[in-house]
Amino acid sequence: MEVITIGFPWKLDYFELCRVFLQDLSGVEEVTFTRSDEAFKVEIVADENLTERIPLNVEVFPDNYKNSNKYHIYRILSVITGKILPWGILTGIRPLKLIRKLSGEVAGEELYRLLREEYLFSRETIDLAMSVIRRQEPIINSLEEDSYSIYVDIPFCPTKCVYCSYVTYIPREQMVLSYVDALLRELEYFSKLMTKAPETIYIGGGTPSAIPVEQLEKIIAFIVEHFGTSREFTVEVGRPDTINRSLLNMLRDYGVDRISINPQSLNDSTLKTIGRSHSVEDTIAAYELAREYDFIINMDLILGLPGESEFELSESLNCIRKLQPDNLTIHSLALKKGSKLIETGNLKADCYDEMYKLSRAFTDGEGYAPYYLYRQKRIVGNGENIGYAKDGFDSLYNVYMMEDVQNILGFGLSSISKIIVDDKLYRHFNPKDLSHYMEDEYLEVKYEFLKKYKWR
Repeated sequence: MEVITIGFPWKLDYFELCRVFLQDLSGVEEVTFTRSDEAFKVEIVADENLTERIPLNVEVFPDNYKNSNKYHIYRILSVITGKILPWGILTGIRPLKLIRKLSGEVAGEELYRLLREEYLFSRETIDLAMSVIRRQEPIINSLEEDSYSIYVDIPFCPTKCVYCSYVTYIPREQMVLSYVDALLRELEYFSKLMTKAPETIYIGGGTPSAIPVEQLEKIIAFIVEHFGTSREFTVEVGRPDTINRSLLNMLRDYGVDRISINPQSLNDSTLKTIGRSHSVEDTIAAYELAREYDFIINMDLILGLPGESEFELSESLNCIRKLQPDNLTIHSLALKKGSKLIETGNLKADCYDEMYKLSRAFTDGEGYAPYYLYRQKRIVGNGENIGYAKDGFDSLYNVYMMEDVQNILGFGLSSISKIIVDDKLYRHFNPKDLSHYMEDEYLEVKYEFLKKYKWR
C-alpha cells in the first residue's frame, strides 16, 4: 500500500493512523489526504473487488486541531474496515507520558472520559495504563534529582532474527576486539564527567554474551572501576545458547543482579523459522543453570510470530509456568525497517486478539503485574509491549528509560543519551555505522552536547 500525504501539519500522525487500519487489508492501493478551506478529505483507491464495499471519498469538516482530524479519520476507517483500535487515535510509542500530561490538566472521571471519548481508548486499555502508572509511582517518586543511569550496547548476536532491525553483527574475533577497544575509549572519555555512581547499569544489544566471556568481563570490570557500583545492574544475556557457568560466575562476581533469557517462543519450529540457533531444551537448560545463581531473571515472548496461534502460545506459557521467571515481557510483533520479516509483506493479526487475551489471563493467574509498557510503529493488532513482574522484582531501569524521567548516558554503537532539562528531553545519538563509531570523531560532539545541557 502506498500512502500519500499532502502539505499540512501533522501528516505523519495521519499516515500512521491510516496505516494501522489498512496494513493488513488486501486490495488497498493508495490513500491520499488533502485539505482545503472547505474540507478535509480522505480518498482511498482500491482494487475492483474492494471498491464494491467501501466508500472511496469521505469529507469531514476542517479543524485546526490534530486530534480532531485524527478522530474523524478514525471514525471513517473504523466503519470501512470494521476495526476498533485499543489505543484509539494514539500513534505515539509512550502512551503513559500522554496520560501523565493529561492528568496534570484533568483528573478522576474527567480524565477517564477524555481518554475514552476524545482519544477513543478502549476501557481495557485505560485500566491497563492506569494500573501501570500506579505501579510506577513509588519508583519514580524515589528518584534523586541528580541521579543517572548507564546503557551500554554490545552489537553482536549469534544469528539475525527475522523480526530484528537492530544494527548487529555476527561476532568475529578481530571485529569484537576492535569494538571493545573503542567502547572502552568512550567509557573512559566520559567517566571523568561523573561525580557519583549511576543508579542503574544496563548492558544490552544485540546479545552481550555473544562475545567471548573475557571480552565482556573486560567491559564490565572497566565500568565498575570507573563508574562505581549501582543500585541495579542488568546484563541482557538474551540467547540461551550463549549461557554457561563461566559467564554466570563472572557476572555474579562483578555484582550483576539481573539477567534476561529471551527465547521469544518456546516452540522449536518457531525458533527455526525466526532464525534462532537454539532449541526449547536449550532454553530450559540455560534457565535451570542460571537459577543456581542469585539472579533476578527476565524472559521474553513475542505475540504474532510467523506460524503461531493460540496453541503455540499456550505451549510457551505452559513452559513459562513451570520455570516461573521473576519478570516476563510480552511483546507484540512489529514490522521494522531493516528486518527480514518486512520483506514478506503485511502483518496478519488473525489470532492476535485471542493470543493477547490468553497472555493477559496467564499473567494475572501467575501473579505477574504490568509495570511498564510501550508501543511501536507497525505493531500487530495495534497492541503494545508489556513488562510484567512479580512483587518486588520491577526493573528500575526499564521504568526510568521508558518514561523518560531520568538522565541516561548511552555508550556503544547506536546508543542514545538522554538529558532532561526543565521537563524537556534532549537526545544524542551515537553513530550507527561501525567504522564511524571506531574512529572516535563523535566523542567531542557528544561531550559538547552533555556540556550544553549541563550534564551532572
